[in-house]
Amino acid sequence: MRGTRTHYRTLFHPSEEATLRTDETLASQTQAEHHAGVCPLLQIGLKLLSQCPIEPMHCVYLGAERRFYQFLFNAKKNGSKISVKPAELEGMSKTLFAQNPYYPSEFNRQLRPLTEWTTYKASELRRLCLYDSFYLLRMLENKQIAKLHSLLACGIRILEDQNLVERFRSDADRLLRNFATAGTRLLGELFPVFNIHCLTHLADESSRHGILMNFSAWKYESYLGQLKRSLRAPGKTLQQIVLRLLEKRSAQLSERDAGGAHKDEGAVVAVSLPHAYGPIVGESDEQFQHLSIPDLGKFRTTSANDLCFVSTNDDICVVRNVTIRNRGGDISVVCNAFLEKEEYFNYPFSSLALGICKVKRLGLLKTLPVKAMKHKAVLLPLNESDVQSVPNAQWMSNVECLCLPMLHHPHDLSEMTD
Repeated sequence: MRGTRTHYRTLFHPSEEATLRTDETLASQTQAEHHAGVCPLLQIGLKLLSQCPIEPMHCVYLGAERRFYQFLFNAKKNGSKISVKPAELEGMSKTLFAQNPYYPSEFNRQLRPLTEWTTYKASELRRLCLYDSFYLLRMLENKQIAKLHSLLACGIRILEDQNLVERFRSDADRLLRNFATAGTRLLGELFPVFNIHCLTHLADESSRHGILMNFSAWKYESYLGQLKRSLRAPGKTLQQIVLRLLEKRSAQLSERDAGGAHKDEGAVVAVSLPHAYGPIVGESDEQFQHLSIPDLGKFRTTSANDLCFVSTNDDICVVRNVTIRNRGGDISVVCNAFLEKEEYFNYPFSSLALGICKVKRLGLLKTLPVKAMKHKAVLLPLNESDVQSVPNAQWMSNVECLCLPMLHHPHDLSEMTD
């Protein structure tokens, strides 16, 4: 496909169709004008298409997500047919900032007010796309905005979720293509730049490489910070980094040879901070305030943001205590499950298909084994009057809440510093 050069941008209109390139056509150079010689990577057997995927962090979050808000908040400059009023932007910023205390500790970067969107880092744009946008954009008078963005947010959520990607990959592809088409119609002819066009190929990349996190630049970009911190003086950057890595490896080998086995703290279920204050159901020998589970994250019974999880039978539960019976036995959680659960939106399909729902009315205490906890969730108050500046661990007791399943391994989220 050839783009059209307009207003210092190369645009790719979503209505245009072209024959897809393959590893074979790239290797045989069937489109001679696309090549400036023989790529050395081909000579070592690298497949330039299937082994060099579109990078999601820059394409989706720093690309499509940022461009959406650029056209939304600067509508007159970009020729967009839909826009946000200044008063609406201010209200969204206040709501967004007020929700920060409710996000789990795995989110290591709190969102700044939406008025500072131009300087958002990739991790902030990711949270805005996959979590906050679902309730923020519903505040706007123009309902087309929320519907348009839901095409992008739902499509990317499917491709980011290990439990959904295989079943709904074709639906994600349809949603992202519809976003490119509808975005061009509503946000203007200058909207579909290369990153928007690349969205239409993400589902194909996912079929080869799995969820987007598998071929994203998050961990590599974040690791650059560690490399920068290892520098001790200006000049000879590469030599310094190599020496620091060698020193680190030498220290690890010395520890192993000395018999000090390296322990991965996330490799086992761990409890900490014993107490005797309850609540408990039945008998319990030991009680703890903190619980850490591989692949799920950390739960803290005294916090306001590390309490919610989804059980294996899809109940939305809130942790109240961590217990162990018979000293050294299985670990269980004392929890409440919400009695009422309903869909939060129904466009482009029911939010329940993504695990997103409205919940209210906590039930009676019950005990669940750790193996009955499927994944951690984000729990947010839906009504502005229920938002607390310093929420306590009981804030959700009589409040209507929005539940959004947390995506990815907690370790992946902790790496998102960019």
